[in-house]
Amino acid sequence: MRNTAALIERFKAQLQRNYSGNESCLQVREVAPRDRFKDGYGRLVTVIAVSPNTIIFRRDGYDQNCEARRDKFLKEFTEVRD
Repeated sequence: MRNTAALIERFKAQLQRNYSGNESCLQVREVAPRDRFKDGYGRLVTVIAVSPNTIIFRRDGYDQNCEARRDKFLKEFTEVRD
């Protein structure tokens, strides 16, 4: 019984170490219309509309809107701060 309690305590301590430095990955980035992002090639895009599952955006120099799933958009684009 003593070994089980010690194992549980070690497991809890390991979980605590794993999550202590990862607070930033637990936060969800808020995206709003007119926010600017950059893709992997350095091209700029402007967010047109946001829904819970998708983000509609327009690439600079194009006159058609693009649509991407929120998780894919946030993975592939980085926010540009003015």
